[in-house]
Amino acid sequence: MFGPDYENKNPPAERVVFLMRAKPFSHISLFPLSTRVCGFIILLQMDEGTLHVLKSTKQLFADPGTVAGAMVTGCKNVAPATKVGEYEVDVPDWGVRLATAQPVRADVCAVGIRAHYFTIESEQNRFAVRKTDEMEEPFEWIIRFRYTDQRADSPDIWWRLPKDRLSTQMPSALGVSPSDVLLLLYPSHSHRT
Repeated sequence: MFGPDYENKNPPAERVVFLMRAKPFSHISLFPLSTRVCGFIILLQMDEGTLHVLKSTKQLFADPGTVAGAMVTGCKNVAPATKVGEYEVDVPDWGVRLATAQPVRADVCAVGIRAHYFTIESEQNRFAVRKTDEMEEPFEWIIRFRYTDQRADSPDIWWRLPKDRLSTQMPSALGVSPSDVLLLLYPSHSHRT
């Protein structure tokens, strides 16, 4: 977008400031900065003037920090949550409580679980499920499912898996590692201390 001369003469932060001045934004905007330079992504909500996230690309996908960060990075499964223990959250829409690897902050507002994170093998955060739909893609399946006690008005949960791992039977339960439970905050609280 800038061209090699502009990128070589201006650090990433200056390029972002230029973009912010060049075009007004009224929604959440994603600014991937050149991986040649630093490999960082900035997630901004311009209507509030809020900086949601400034992290390396790898860090952002591993821990997006906010609901907006999770959604922009492609997390399909996001639901409201509340803290119930130092390492546990209640997810009422899904009818489950999830153990987490990170300490849960009092201001947590949601959780996210990436569709690739569910496994048949995991014994942690394992709950009964029922399949509602499946979608075939070139290299993988998307299985949509619901937990047994999931609220009727909440969206189906997505599970992605390679085509060679799909058995003929839907498993009766799926689990997810506590380290794969993304703890999400409101934007104004997203700067972790």
